[in-house]
Amino acid sequence: MTAPATGPRSRIEAERLELAAKPGLFLLAAGVIVLVVGWGMGVDIVTRVVPGLASMKVNTALGVAALGGATLAHGRGHRGQVVAGACGLLVLLLGALTLVQYLAGVDLGIDQLVVVDTEIGDFPGRMGANTAIAFVSLGSAWVVLAARPSNGIVHVAGQALASVGGFLALFALVGYALESASTRGIGRATEMAVHTSVSLVVATVGLAIATSDRGPLRIGWSNRAGGRLLRGLLAPVTTVVLGIGVIVDRVESAGLLADLDLQLALVTTLTLVMVAALVQLMASRLERVAVAEEEALEALEKAHLRLATLNEDLERRVALRTAELATTNDELERSNADLAQFAYVASHDLKEPLRMVSAYCTRLGERYREDLDDRGQTYVDLAVEAADRMQDMIDALLRYSRVGRESIEVERVDLATMAAEVVRRLGAPLGDVDVRVSPDLPDVVVDHDLFGHVLQNLIGNAAKFRHPERPPVIAIRGWEGPGGTVLEVADNGIGVPPKHRERIFQMFQRLHKRDAYEGTGIGLALVARIVGRHGGTVEVDDSDLGGASFRITLPTAPPRSAPDEHAAEDTDGHEGTAVAGTAGGRQPR
Repeated sequence: MTAPATGPRSRIEAERLELAAKPGLFLLAAGVIVLVVGWGMGVDIVTRVVPGLASMKVNTALGVAALGGATLAHGRGHRGQVVAGACGLLVLLLGALTLVQYLAGVDLGIDQLVVVDTEIGDFPGRMGANTAIAFVSLGSAWVVLAARPSNGIVHVAGQALASVGGFLALFALVGYALESASTRGIGRATEMAVHTSVSLVVATVGLAIATSDRGPLRIGWSNRAGGRLLRGLLAPVTTVVLGIGVIVDRVESAGLLADLDLQLALVTTLTLVMVAALVQLMASRLERVAVAEEEALEALEKAHLRLATLNEDLERRVALRTAELATTNDELERSNADLAQFAYVASHDLKEPLRMVSAYCTRLGERYREDLDDRGQTYVDLAVEAADRMQDMIDALLRYSRVGRESIEVERVDLATMAAEVVRRLGAPLGDVDVRVSPDLPDVVVDHDLFGHVLQNLIGNAAKFRHPERPPVIAIRGWEGPGGTVLEVADNGIGVPPKHRERIFQMFQRLHKRDAYEGTGIGLALVARIVGRHGGTVEVDDSDLGGASFRITLPTAPPRSAPDEHAAEDTDGHEGTAVAGTAGGRQPR
């Protein structure tokens, strides 16, 4: 069986081998039937086909079957080439030994080695000399092709050798068609049987098909005009030539044209008529090809025009989109400039009045404390506290703004070392918290300062939102996952209810009252924005310790050092994590 076709060339190769298998099977079947049924069972109609004519000899049938085997095996791998070469060698030896007997006038005992031929004649059981020559040519062709199957010159040589045998077989077959005994054999040698001549013609055609991937016969598989014309005219030309011979022979046999000049005139006239018909056929085929090419060119021109129109439309759209993007970019630059201006105003012009309000309220409380009752003193304290809180929120907003606008400088960071530094920096706020840092934390490629803020916020949140009934525990773990490097900060605190797990990553969204837990409500949004700048995500889920688990996933490749397009938002009094893009999956606390 042939390998499955995987492309145009493989498909053509498979089709060629499949077509070559048909004459191969015919030859194999013909040889076996003549050997087994004809000679083995003594059925004369199988060995002779037409009573009174020459029979296909045993060695001839054996050679025909071998030619079928060579045709079937060719082109089917190394073993196939070995089989084709062996079959060709057998055919070559049968033909060569027979020619030696004819030329040297000896009997080598090979003609009736298997079956005794009782047919009356000078050479009982011996194939014809023309059959032997055809065997030598076809056998030599298969031996040569099997030796160098991929060589183009060898293909040409093999096809040329096979053409000799094909010519002799076709010559004998035409003789049978014209009832001319002189074309069936050579001298006193045995005639070539009618089914022998048919088989040898089929063998030649089979070899031509099997080897037509190289050499001059390759045009037969071409899809161009030449290949289509060759395939279309082969059968009509063969029919015309044979038809002329048969017509002239029948006319001459009827005694209508005893004069040689009249026979020549008839042949010439018939040839001209039939050649004219073939030329007409060829011209009509070429005309169809030309029309098809013109239609194809017209369709191609229309396609080019359509493509040009589409390109023009695309260019217009690209130009329009480019202009829109330029406008948007200008607006973005103006917006960034306005934001920078706002940041400047917030850091100077807004903070200064707040400091004054706080300072004057403090002095007012100190100087007139004895003149104020408890309610008045409370009002003063609340005003100072509100001013301080407003200043903290402005500072937090400035930090959030800078994260989105400033470029980041990434480097390879040892997470275990960074976590230890953050824990040491937090110091007193952690108090009695049991912080467990995994020793095998992976390295990450991040901005050292920014990612330090991430860890500080997450660890600080975990310590802040502790459970009142159990000693606080924080676990910092990390590993390499399928989506990148994962960092987890888990605790045994109060956790985050599922219905609030999206809110906690929005700015100024708090789950608890201010007097219960301190904070600006912007910490997790800041964490989210930093993680997003690094191309990562943050997820929140329940912790195996009983509280919340914040998981950060960072990509393996280093992030681009460009401002982010959208910042994630922080919610909740948790000042730690946020989702860079998506908050979900695992529950935060």
